[in-house]
Amino acid sequence: MKIAIVGLGRMGRGIAKNLINKGYDVEGYDINPSAYKELSQLKFKPLNSISESKDSDFVLLLLPTGKEVIAALKELINYKGIIIDMTTMGYDELNDVINFVDNNNLNYISAKIERGPADAENGRLIFYAGGRKDLVDKSDKLLKDMGEYIYLGSNENSNIIKLISTLLLTANTVLLAEISQVADKLKIDKDLLIKALSMGGADSAQLRSRFPMMLNNNYKEIFSVKLSKYVAEKTLEYLNDYGISYSPLLKYVSDILKLSDALGIGNKDIAEISEFYKKINNS
Repeated sequence: MKIAIVGLGRMGRGIAKNLINKGYDVEGYDINPSAYKELSQLKFKPLNSISESKDSDFVLLLLPTGKEVIAALKELINYKGIIIDMTTMGYDELNDVINFVDNNNLNYISAKIERGPADAENGRLIFYAGGRKDLVDKSDKLLKDMGEYIYLGSNENSNIIKLISTLLLTANTVLLAEISQVADKLKIDKDLLIKALSMGGADSAQLRSRFPMMLNNNYKEIFSVKLSKYVAEKTLEYLNDYGISYSPLLKYVSDILKLSDALGIGNKDIAEISEFYKKINNS
């Protein structure tokens, strides 16, 4: 089975490595040629353009926004395989993408990603899948070789659940970043602090994965502040468009992301927001 990956950033490279290790014939394209360097020692074929991927069985899209997705789809007109879009995008962008797909009779489904690059490389991703059920069923083996998925019905459902999920984990991370400032004042072992909090009602995936990064100032490349800021803005736009009221907390989270991004904080991961609070406390 031949797979083409469009977008070879942190996640795209990890998915490529996993699929190559599982025996897939993998090729790919990225606007930045340096993205191929990390895959140069593997059985990976670099492409000169997106249109060259038309002989593949599946095309995976891992792009920054819906704008880039439509640009890619324009190069895939008349493609007969299945396009699996893993790009997180705003609701208005998704409408434009779906309209383009419908007008050009493309076989398109969504599979929005949860978890990070290490999980991509080890085939442990979670996907929010949406779109035509027959196409999702045909993609079942590929999706399961990349991790685990839940079928949510429409492409719209897949996208908004991803936006909500990311905003919730970001809000949790921002609160942990604030609390991390207390840790240095406590005369308690950091590992013991994490263990104590995880045993009670404060337990969360972010507490176990991102709180240790904050306490030890050791950040991994997972999900940048810039990307999280984009998701937060698009989620609030969705809520506003549908007249849904939301708490000041969500607006506060969005503002913190904007400030952190403006200060150049969080190029590796949103856990680095703790560095933003350090700046505040030290000023």
